[in-house]
Amino acid sequence: MKDLRILFTPADPGYLAHLADAEGNRLGVEVPFTPFLDESDYDDLRWYLEEYMDLPDGGAVVRAQRIERNLDRWGLRLHDALFTAPENRALLKELLAGPEPRELTLATQDPDLLRLPWELMVDDAGSLAQRVSVRRQLETPEKTTPRPAELPLRMLYI
Repeated sequence: MKDLRILFTPADPGYLAHLADAEGNRLGVEVPFTPFLDESDYDDLRWYLEEYMDLPDGGAVVRAQRIERNLDRWGLRLHDALFTAPENRALLKELLAGPEPRELTLATQDPDLLRLPWELMVDDAGSLAQRVSVRRQLETPEKTTPRPAELPLRMLYI
């Protein structure tokens, strides 16, 4: 297996996540999922990635260390939410044992789910992002509208 898809459907509360292969065939078991990060977590993550290295001293170091501890916790929590079930864990192991390139695709219509830092997922062997490509995808992408081009085609080179 080279591609494992995670699809989300709205449920009350949160979502139901199920796994599928590249063709969309359901695999594993459906598990409940509730996004757990709030706006302050996203603000911390943005600050850590975009601003911390501008002036990494003083109080910034203390804040960065707190965020780094959270990164590990968030990664484990994301992984466990999807792959605690033995059937789902076996599918992830099968994906990781397969040939490269390996892709873990998160497909949904909800931007709150696409916004989560899925690259932080960790298992017993370490970061999943170092062993698999994490992709985000709209579950049902919009159809593109063909735009007719007429001759002569004018292009501007700069």
